[in-house]
Amino acid sequence: GGGGGGDSYVQMNGGANNTNNGVNRYIPLGGNYFDTGSILVYTEGLCPFDGVVESVTVRTANASGSTATKLWVNGSEVNTSTDTISAATPITINFGDSVSVGDKIAVSMNTANSAGDTHVTVLIKKS
Repeated sequence: GGGGGGDSYVQMNGGANNTNNGVNRYIPLGGNYFDTGSILVYTEGLCPFDGVVESVTVRTANASGSTATKLWVNGSEVNTSTDTISAATPITINFGDSVSVGDKIAVSMNTANSAGDTHVTVLIKKS
């Protein structure tokens, strides 16, 4: 709520199970996936408008320590943030990367130990 000036946002939510340590693990956004044990086959979220990826919020079930969260657009890494994460405690990473309508948005995490169930929320603001 609140009297914003007509700003439009979209949230892309995704979750995955991460059993491999020290590997970039893609988190599917709004799509199906399956885990082969060595690679996670995923679907990306489609950006509905021109805008900016304002932030990515990450939560893992049981990982702790150093975690690299990467934002991918059309299969290319556009930004990364290395943070210290605690189990079941969400962290929000501010990115601010421009995206266009139809761009394929993905997020990956790379943790030093198994992340268990991982959930992300990508917040995109319409430009």
